Amino acid sequence: MTVRYVVGGPTRHGVVRHALRLGASDPFLSQALVRVPSEVSGHEPPGLRDALPPGSTAFLHVTDRLFGTSPEEAAATVRALAARSSLALSLHDVPQASEGKEWYERRRGAYAEFASVATQLIVASEFEKGLLAACVDDPESVAAVKRKTTVVPLPLETGGSRHPVPDGDSAEIAVLGYLYPGKGVEDVIDAAATMTADGRVVSVVNYGAAAEGHEDLVGQLQDRAGRAGVRFQVTGYLGDDELSVALAGAGVPVAPHRHISASGSVNSWIAAGRRPIVRRGGYSAEIADRLPGALVLADSLHDAITAAVDDPGSTRLDPATRVGPTWAQAAQIHADILRGLS
Repeated sequence: MTVRYVVGGPTRHGVVRHALRLGASDPFLSQALVRVPSEVSGHEPPGLRDALPPGSTAFLHVTDRLFGTSPEEAAATVRALAARSSLALSLHDVPQASEGKEWYERRRGAYAEFASVATQLIVASEFEKGLLAACVDDPESVAAVKRKTTVVPLPLETGGSRHPVPDGDSAEIAVLGYLYPGKGVEDVIDAAATMTADGRVVSVVNYGAAAEGHEDLVGQLQDRAGRAGVRFQVTGYLGDDELSVALAGAGVPVAPHRHISASGSVNSWIAAGRRPIVRRGGYSAEIADRLPGALVLADSLHDAITAAVDDPGSTRLDPATRVGPTWAQAAQIHADILRGLS
């Protein structure tokens, strides 16, 4: 039987980067790895179906935005793959009702399809497991989805250099990742605006580029910041080494996402030795409970940012803080699931 760990999509996509690093962290996954690159996300990667021969067993990392121009198209793509192969799926960006009724219902239908055609499923949190179960309707289907879903937290290892805590009258508030509507950067700019009255020079920096199709958001945010007397910068895409150095030395780290169910950016801050400010929610509360001291839970983003600007040392991770799982540990669980199918 052919056993494959298939990674499809553009290399800069966060899900693809995650999948490739897992593949490099376990010998079995590395041997089974089949890379199916594409130029852009939002389309089925060319050659994806050929990478799964009829009768094969395959593991894929899936989000609707990676495998189709719409949730319905992504569902059709995965359905076609399941007709050829026995599939284990690691699902990312699980839908939430807060996305808006129409969009949520469309994505919910796609993820219900993903869950129904897969033999085994992985999500990154108990919170996501509940969201996935909510994508199906009848109690029997809910029970079936829960039985075949394994929670594997996003890998997290700390390392890198330690930077001195900045001081003085200037302050930088830093956000990480692709810019897109709903990320909450407007709220960070508004929080920064309230600090200019005491004579501080306040800047907001987004380490990363605008998401595809949302390039106009950069100008909108610059206008908002300009009217408030706040400096705003978007760095553009940064490679791994450059990003690691930038995050370790950044000002106040904030993950302002209004609705998150798993977050690679939060983990990237922690891996760089930082304690990011994160809005309180189901996922962030789960992380705070699992990894005490690793982040700052914010009921008020404004108040948490203001406190961190006054005490920047609070954004540095205590070296004794327990984090995990390691990449090797998470990869082994993926490999064990794939072995079990074969």
